[in-house]
Amino acid sequence: MKYLKIGKWGLVALGVIVVACCLRLVLISQNWPMLNSDEGTMGIMARHIAYRGEWPIFFYGQYYMGVFQAYVGALLFHLFGASLFSLRLGLVLMSLGFLGCMYLLTRALYTRPFALFIVCLLAFGSYYMLEYQLHAYGGYSEILICGAVAFLLASNLAITSSPFVSWRLWRWRFLSYVGWGFVVSMGLWSDSLILPLVVTSGLLLLLFCWRELLRLVPPLCILLGLGIGAIPLIIYNLYAAPGQDSFTILWKLQQGGSHSLLQYTLPALVHALKSTTLTSIPMITGNPFCPVSEEVDLHDPTTAHMLKCTLVHATWGGGYLLLFAWAFLLVTWAVWAAYRAARTQSQDMGARRELARLCARYLLLFSGLIALIGYVVSNAPMTWPGVEARYLIGLWLVWPVVLWPLWGLARPAFAQLRLAWRVGKIAAMAVLVCLVVMSMVGSAKVL
Repeated sequence: MKYLKIGKWGLVALGVIVVACCLRLVLISQNWPMLNSDEGTMGIMARHIAYRGEWPIFFYGQYYMGVFQAYVGALLFHLFGASLFSLRLGLVLMSLGFLGCMYLLTRALYTRPFALFIVCLLAFGSYYMLEYQLHAYGGYSEILICGAVAFLLASNLAITSSPFVSWRLWRWRFLSYVGWGFVVSMGLWSDSLILPLVVTSGLLLLLFCWRELLRLVPPLCILLGLGIGAIPLIIYNLYAAPGQDSFTILWKLQQGGSHSLLQYTLPALVHALKSTTLTSIPMITGNPFCPVSEEVDLHDPTTAHMLKCTLVHATWGGGYLLLFAWAFLLVTWAVWAAYRAARTQSQDMGARRELARLCARYLLLFSGLIALIGYVVSNAPMTWPGVEARYLIGLWLVWPVVLWPLWGLARPAFAQLRLAWRVGKIAAMAVLVCLVVMSMVGSAKVL
């Protein structure tokens, strides 16, 4: 229960989340973003569920992408009436749950002040980021909240794992195992893009809770959660036609259809990396400047404006990749050092908890690496790198690990070091402040 206590940092974070809620409510009350055919279909499904007693499993006309948003919308239709506002209100609630989980996850892996910073960064966002939080396309909001909850539960179970656990704590651990299985299966039903987060959070459990998983009850708890959340998938696959089962569909989606443009040649990979860096990463991580039009080739500028936008996108995308690589190297080294310390101090629970915390950071960042690699070798960056940047939405959960090196450099502990460190500290603080400011600027441009 100590994890539920709210201190001063938690209260401030709660205030930020309330502001984020108000922002999103204002936007959907003004019918923003503009309704499109996919969202119209989701609204029709919600009406059919609410008033016709239908139980669809997937989005109409598809054999993938669950419709949890339609079921939530159907419930809200009964409470507030059938409207676009009611349909999108469920997305607002999921966005708030995601922000709360990101605060708890970042607090568990790092510090409370840093957790507050991450909430401030994610509470706002660019046109592109807010659009995919408030458009009832299906899947994206579920990826965020299910992925955050899965990693939060797995991290908590790994960090607190101990051979000496009271029955009272065991009950909470059993519930955590059930919860992890449930959100994992719900996320997989909603959208397969959550798979990297599922794999890495599951690996974290295997690494630090394997003794518990050899017992009878914890695996049964996971299976119970998986079974409850996967009921729609189980029902569908029992009656799926040949070639339309979930595994086949997942493989086809990864390959970009039956005629993938990307054939793993060097020129194709270079082009995919270029598109990902110059377009997809800036779009999905919140660059508020120079929105991408797929009808314009930003990779071959012929005007001053195009050159300016290309430089903005290259700086943002290249900077993100550099921060990502820096964080990956640092957390890899930290895990190795903590592993060696834990081996020499095998009875020290503090050393073991620190190793679990560092491995959780590493695996969270590794999930982002898996998502990036999967995206680059798919068809997405070759065709519509701006629109399909949404396939990298899992990178939002990776922000704490990517930005922690900058946060550590900006801390007051470096104030007494030599001039070079002071300059680095000022630069790190400037980058962190600019990120939050640009997130707010992106929201202001929407308003």
